[in-house]
Amino acid sequence: MKVPEDSREKVKNLLKDANENGVKISHQAPTLYDVVPKEEIAEFEELMRKTINEMLQELPDVSQFILAMMR
Repeated sequence: MKVPEDSREKVKNLLKDANENGVKISHQAPTLYDVVPKEEIAEFEELMRKTINEMLQELPDVSQFILAMMR
C-alpha cells in the first residue's frame, strides 16, 4: 500500500519519541478510507464483489493464486 511521505514521517517520529522519551502512544486503527482514497481502491472493491468463477473467467492468469488462497 502506498503511504504518503508525510504520513511515514509522522509515524516514524511518533515511534522515535515513544522509544527515546517513553511517550505513550494511544493507537486507534484508521478506517480504510483514511489511509487510501476510495478512488484508488474502487477497482479492487469491484473485483472482490465477484464470485470465484467470475474472477477466473476475467483473470485466467491468476487462477493458481486464487485456488491457493481457497485452501
